[in-house]
Amino acid sequence: MRKIVSVLLGILLAGVVSANVVVNGSFETGPIGILSPLPAVDQVTGWRAFDTTGSTVTFELINDPSEATDGDNYMKIVSVGAASGDAAIDITHTGAGGVSLSPGVTYRVSFDAKRVSGTANNLALTIRTYDGGSILEQFITTGLSLSEEWTTYSYEIAPTLFEAGGGEGNLYIGFRPKGATLLNETICIDNVSVTEVPNELGNGGFESGTVGLYPAAGLPNIDNGIPGWRMFDTTKSSVSYELVNDPAGATEGSNYVKIISTAGASGSADAALDIYQVNPGVNAFRLSPGASYTVSFDAKVIAGTDNRLEVQVKTFEGTSILENNLVGEVITLTADWTTYSYEIRPTLFESNGTDPNFYIGLRTKAGGFLLDETVCIDNLTVSELPKPRRLVNGSFEEGPVGDLSLPSNDEVTGWRAFDVSGSNSIELVNDPAEATDGAHYVKITSVLSGVNSDTGFDVTMNGAGKCMLSTGVTYRVLFDAKWVSGSDNSLNFQVKTFEEGTGGPVFEDQLVSENITLASEWTTYSYEFTPTLLPSNGVNGITFYAGFRPKDGVYLQDEIIYIDNVRLLDLAYTYTGWIESYPTLGISTNYTDDPDADGMNNLLEYALGGDPSASDASSVKPSSVMDGEWIYYIYKQHKEYEQLGLDYSVFSGLELDSALLTNATSVIGSGEYDADFNLVTNGILTDVQQAFMQLKVQKTE
Repeated sequence: MRKIVSVLLGILLAGVVSANVVVNGSFETGPIGILSPLPAVDQVTGWRAFDTTGSTVTFELINDPSEATDGDNYMKIVSVGAASGDAAIDITHTGAGGVSLSPGVTYRVSFDAKRVSGTANNLALTIRTYDGGSILEQFITTGLSLSEEWTTYSYEIAPTLFEAGGGEGNLYIGFRPKGATLLNETICIDNVSVTEVPNELGNGGFESGTVGLYPAAGLPNIDNGIPGWRMFDTTKSSVSYELVNDPAGATEGSNYVKIISTAGASGSADAALDIYQVNPGVNAFRLSPGASYTVSFDAKVIAGTDNRLEVQVKTFEGTSILENNLVGEVITLTADWTTYSYEIRPTLFESNGTDPNFYIGLRTKAGGFLLDETVCIDNLTVSELPKPRRLVNGSFEEGPVGDLSLPSNDEVTGWRAFDVSGSNSIELVNDPAEATDGAHYVKITSVLSGVNSDTGFDVTMNGAGKCMLSTGVTYRVLFDAKWVSGSDNSLNFQVKTFEEGTGGPVFEDQLVSENITLASEWTTYSYEFTPTLLPSNGVNGITFYAGFRPKDGVYLQDEIIYIDNVRLLDLAYTYTGWIESYPTLGISTNYTDDPDADGMNNLLEYALGGDPSASDASSVKPSSVMDGEWIYYIYKQHKEYEQLGLDYSVFSGLELDSALLTNATSVIGSGEYDADFNLVTNGILTDVQQAFMQLKVQKTE
């Protein structure tokens, strides 16, 4: 066994922001001065300046870092008088400024503008998408009255249409010095930005809104009193709503909603606090078919003769229900705040292929009748669950020691134990001295010989052991096994895939099918496989199955065998697979090589998610934060670090000398960074004026 160690002393603060898709949105690339001749297409990269009158409007790129709101440059538009033509600085949507917007995604468009002089102060703004030279979708057409101070204007748009050929429409933004006609004015534009708005639920804690009572007679109230929510009562007399400000009583933030319901109304009567799917406002939230989500909220009952709440979760396409009853049940509330949680998995797209809108409705109703009760609601959240891509409990540390129930699903978390023969047994053994990883291993005892039946220990591929695989990716599965006693020493090992959400049939069989002759010493067995098939519905994924059987391939055998330390690796994650994905490195592929000369060798690039072919150290190095007497050190850690043989350690000291930084620090927090990495925080409490921390990465082979 050899160990390779790399140490990182340098600390830079790093952040993650949503990228601006506008090309040259701050006008940093282009010739300073008046643009000529007009039309000037991509003289200022990504932009067109034109004036159909030929003499009314000029466009000037100004270099003035003290005046620009972002970078050094800004655009000045000088219009000298009324004219009936057209003039604009706009995005060259079929040229260098061409960028596409994805239907089903919400974008935030913002820019800075001001009036400098003239008799008018009007800016005509147009935001749309194009399919080639034809308008595809119109979003914003408005006139703004500018002030003489830089002001930021912001709009949200949500494209819904694809091009005729199935592509995404190209972004267009146009700025015109006009109202009904061109006007006498000088205006300035800078910092044009279009960023993707995170697809996350807003105002689930009801922190935005007008506190007070919303009586039944004045309903419906849609996306106004409580932004993002609709309150309605078709009877106009049975159900009222109140936004309550009570930090001590709320479960999250300061506000919660009280639903005050009287009994009796039935039949067509309906009342709900819900997310209005036609005008979702700040609660615009789309669900991706095939992804899994957790929907949760807090609720309690505080008055009345009943205590039930009807919960409905659906998806909508426009005004039509797309997928009904993702959740559809009546729950019984208590007098104490309780969190109710549901896991949902939508499967249907809208007709144009985009993701559908999320809907939740909470009704003081059961069996078709409105109820006599007062209910409180708070802290609605919707969280996408990460695709489970790691083998669960491969060392069998989670489960009850002793003989397992047969059959049992997830008694040992992530695994099924079964015996069709009725004669064999499977035991979870606690013996740290014997186990090859952790304290536990699985013992399979088969007392039959030559019997055509089945006994096994396998992954619960659609239970707690669910582990998603990617088509076309090569994986390596490893495990430790040994024969202990008996007249035979066979182990049948199988790897297959199943369709997500189903228990069968087998989707792709015999990715691995091996009849192994075991030794009496622990031995590590390793097999590679590559799934090639995906379900035809385009939504379901494939799940990993591995099974161990005391068989020679057909018949059960008389034997006792041990299994431990089952691992599953995406080979792209291994150092070899990772470094081979950068063919331009040539011979500079060793751990200690630094081909991009950015101060981080290949091992550090690998461990921290860097690119060994690009000088990207500033974006991947750890960051540090001081908060009072605490110093926090934040770094990326591969989710599969243990299986990849990586070890991350952070040390501290009072001198900027690696040899003197010997004080070990503890992990105080960890959270998901992306699909492959977690963000980990180590911290030290110190009362000195300065201290230093270093990250040591070690790779074991």
